[in-house]
Amino acid sequence: MLHFYDCHRLWIEPSTLTHQKFLLYSINHRLQDFAEQLFSQYHIHPHIVQSHNSFDTLIRLCETGMGLTLIPETYIDARSRLNYLSLGKEGMYRTLVLGYPPMSYMPNAVQVFSNVLIEIFEQKSGELRQLRVQQNQSHQLKQ
Repeated sequence: MLHFYDCHRLWIEPSTLTHQKFLLYSINHRLQDFAEQLFSQYHIHPHIVQSHNSFDTLIRLCETGMGLTLIPETYIDARSRLNYLSLGKEGMYRTLVLGYPPMSYMPNAVQVFSNVLIEIFEQKSGELRQLRVQQNQSHQLKQ
């Protein structure tokens, strides 16, 4: 079953993916760790059809109907015939780290970029907290 969240993000419950055919990224990559955590957390027993070291290849194989894949959002192609779904209502995301060498002087561009990221994450974190409070209140009213 597909769902809409905030009227713009189509998502699917991860537990519905059990026993589906999967095409996975084969090179040691954080996405491989993410997939393993996802499968373990939701007790998903995927049928791994093939693995490849190219996201483009995975996308093309998915277009032929060979299976499902997990890809970074940066590889989403609006021209593709695929449907892109987020996993879970809140989505599943990997940690982003802003790394730069320690120095006594931080260039203005680094400081500005760091501040922008912090603002975005603080806003998103506040929205998630607010959503959880609303869900808890709704749950309490039902009891």
